[in-house]
Amino acid sequence: MIAEITQDLVTKIKAIPTNPFGTPVKRVGLAAGAKGMDPMMERVDRPAAWVIFIGDEQLDTNLEGSCGASLKLNFVVKIIMDYATETDLITNQYPLLESVINAVHGMDGILGTKRWKYEGQTLDELTGNRMVFDQRFSVVTIL
Repeated sequence: MIAEITQDLVTKIKAIPTNPFGTPVKRVGLAAGAKGMDPMMERVDRPAAWVIFIGDEQLDTNLEGSCGASLKLNFVVKIIMDYATETDLITNQYPLLESVINAVHGMDGILGTKRWKYEGQTLDELTGNRMVFDQRFSVVTIL
């Protein structure tokens, strides 16, 4: 079930209508370009979205039924983008962050899950020419 839920998140981000992550090959995935000697995706074409399943947490055990544990699955989506000028940030990069949030938050998950929830974002990295934001999403399911 974790694999199917993760794929749902990747699919939602790839489906953003403005194609901010490239076309025809989308730079969105569990390994959106990081291969071999690029584990931090420093050489990936930007913008890119790197989806990471970071774990789960069991919800109130009193809510459990005989069908399985009720879990909240947690994900980080690392949005890797250019860091250039103030105008670029305002007209391109910040709207990109919002487009990912809008593509996921409140959307139906796969069968057996609740709706996706946006949990917030933080700036993870800021270098001379790139920024990385960590957007946090979760979904509740029964495993």
